[in-house]
Amino acid sequence: MRSGKKESVSKLAALRHDSPAQAAYALTLLDAKNGLEAVRAALDVLAKHPQEAARPKLRALYEHYAAHNGTRDVGAYTRSAILKALRSVARPADTDILLAAVTTYEFPPPAFAEEAGLLRGVALVILNEVDEQLARYFATRLLADGYAERMSGEPALTAAKALASQEEWLPIYFYAVQNADGGQPEVTAECLRQLTAAPLPVVHELIKQFGAGENLPALVGLFDLLLQHRSGPQGIDYLIDFLKTTRDMDLYRYLCMVMATSPEASVRAALAAAGRFEQARAKLEILRDALVLAPPDPALAELSDHLASSRGGRRG
Repeated sequence: MRSGKKESVSKLAALRHDSPAQAAYALTLLDAKNGLEAVRAALDVLAKHPQEAARPKLRALYEHYAAHNGTRDVGAYTRSAILKALRSVARPADTDILLAAVTTYEFPPPAFAEEAGLLRGVALVILNEVDEQLARYFATRLLADGYAERMSGEPALTAAKALASQEEWLPIYFYAVQNADGGQPEVTAECLRQLTAAPLPVVHELIKQFGAGENLPALVGLFDLLLQHRSGPQGIDYLIDFLKTTRDMDLYRYLCMVMATSPEASVRAALAAAGRFEQARAKLEILRDALVLAPPDPALAELSDHLASSRGGRRG
C-alpha cells in the first residue's frame, strides 16, 4: 500500500496537464515533513511554473536544509533546486539567502572533497539578476577561488559568464592570461571566448600566448574569440596557418565547421584558402563534411568542386 508521501508525488504528476492546479498543489508540498521526494518533485514544478506565494515557503525550506552545516542536504542538491524555484520570484530582499549560498563550501565525508559548487553557481546567477554590484564581486571570487569542479569547471564557468554579462572584462582577462598552462582548461577557454570586446592589441597578444599551445579547450576558446570579436573576425592568417599545420583532427573539425557556417564571407574565404591545397585524406573528408553545412558561397563552391575532383588525396 502506498504511503501518503508516495501518493503526494503521484498526485502531483497526475496534474501535469493542468499547470495552474499542479503549481497550486506543489505549494502545499513545500514542507520538509512531506519527505524529500515530494519536496523535490514540488520544486521541479515550481521552477517551471513560478509562484509568488511560494517565496516565503522556499526561504523557510532553504533554511531547513542549510541547517547543521548542510548535513540534511549533502551535495547541496536540494538547496540548489530550492534556489532554481526561487529564481523567478526572487527580490533584492532575498540577497541574504543568496549571499549565504554563494559563499557555501562543504566538505562532507568520506572523501572530504568540496561539493557545494552547484549551489554557488545557481546562487550567483540569481544574485546577478537582483544585485549586479554584489554579483560582480562574488563572481570574481568564484572565478579564482580554487574550488571549481575539475571536469565541468563550475561554478567558475558561471562566474565568467556573469562577469561578461556586466562587461567586467579585466577579471576574465586576468584569469585567462594567468592560466595559459594551468588552472581549469574549460574555464580558461570560457574566459577567452568572452573577451570579444578586448582591444585588438590584446587579442593579438592572446594569439601569441595561446595560439601555439597544447591547451586544447583554450584553443577552442581562442577560435571563438577570433571569429566572434565585436569588431569583426580577427587572426585570419593565424587560423589559415592553423588549419594547414595542425594534426589534431578534433580541433581541425571544430574550426572547419564554425568557419564553414560563419555569417562572415571573409571567414568562409579563409577556409577556402586553407583547404585549396590540402592533401591529407583525413582533412579532406572533414572539409567535405563541413562544406555540406555551409551557406551558398562562391569560394566554398569552388573548393567543393576541387575536393570532388581530388577525392582520396595522396597521403593519410
